[in-house]
Amino acid sequence: VCQNAARLWALSNGSRVIAFSTRGGRSYTGNLAIVDEADHVPDLAVFLNAIKPTVDGGGKLFLVSTSDKRRPLSTFKNLFRAALKNEKIVNRREPIGADPNEASALSSNSSFLSPSPAGDYRAVFLPWHAHPGRSLAWHERVKAEMFAQRGSHDDFYAEYPATPEEALAPEQLDRRIPYDWLKAVVEEMPGVFRSPFVGQQPPAIPGLTVYEPPHPGRRYVIGADPAEGNPNSDESAACVLDAESWAQAATLAGKLEPGLFAHLLGETAAYYNQADVLVERNNHGHSVIRALAEAGTARVLDGYDGRPGWLSNLKGKLLLYDALAQAVRDGACRVRCAETAAQLASIEASTLRAPVGLHDDRADAFGLAVAALVYGHGQGRPSTVAPASDPLQAMDRSREW
Repeated sequence: VCQNAARLWALSNGSRVIAFSTRGGRSYTGNLAIVDEADHVPDLAVFLNAIKPTVDGGGKLFLVSTSDKRRPLSTFKNLFRAALKNEKIVNRREPIGADPNEASALSSNSSFLSPSPAGDYRAVFLPWHAHPGRSLAWHERVKAEMFAQRGSHDDFYAEYPATPEEALAPEQLDRRIPYDWLKAVVEEMPGVFRSPFVGQQPPAIPGLTVYEPPHPGRRYVIGADPAEGNPNSDESAACVLDAESWAQAATLAGKLEPGLFAHLLGETAAYYNQADVLVERNNHGHSVIRALAEAGTARVLDGYDGRPGWLSNLKGKLLLYDALAQAVRDGACRVRCAETAAQLASIEASTLRAPVGLHDDRADAFGLAVAALVYGHGQGRPSTVAPASDPLQAMDRSREW
């Protein structure tokens, strides 16, 4: 029986399906609530606070949507990122999928899911090829057609992503490191908990994620981006790169104040065969450089100006991201951390920073580690010569190690 077909569908067994606008849904109790195109709903957080109590008695809530590329920090994306992180890190399994007609979805079932960083939500991602009628030829044809409209793949990745990263990546029209370059060097992998090398088990360092344990006799470098370390500041972040393969071996990140960050950097450097450290010499970086020098736990490399650390002024930012962009474009490096990859994809070409509201601490740390390889010289010694004016020449020089 249909009553007011625009909003109510009543079945003979007493069940009802009711359609609401994004301003409705209060004062109802249901077994299932579905919010379609949730990433395009204005004030989704306010709407969810009204609709979620309707299923808190054991029902299910699904948020289903394609990606709104204009809002990289939307409520939907934040919930999806948190749920996706929980799926991969806490449960150690990949997201599952169900509906082939949507790019991504969030489901909540308060009756059986355990608490997680995303509350009761689970991440479900559906790639473009989940639809049985889509071939590779179809994919290439539609991708070319949509690129011709604006000179960007943003709209295609919003509607037909192959990975969660494509769906979540911000608009690429003003990005220093295009996502098409970046995805070729991303090798996302979980952290390593045991080392195959005797005596090389990862230390118990808060915020340290090891993707590859140190190989005996191999050189490593660490890029470090310090922050204030209070609950409202950015993370202090560090990236460990293998000087031979330029692969991301580990990350260190957290709300760490400069003194503690320096201490943990020293422990991380010791674990990675006494790795050299290049610290951003801005604000709190001075404290970290001084603490490392006083403790003698890690060698601090000189920057392009011949002084300890890397000065991220206009010149420093340009040199840093020129070298980083070239390393990514040429496939010279490998990114193992999903958050690092996401931040690298968001860096604006005009500002060399993340868009307002997003973070770039892990991207900067990765860039600093690349700079340590590009502008460093010799076997672990701080640079004593002027860096090559062409980053390619500097990169070729560093590979002589």
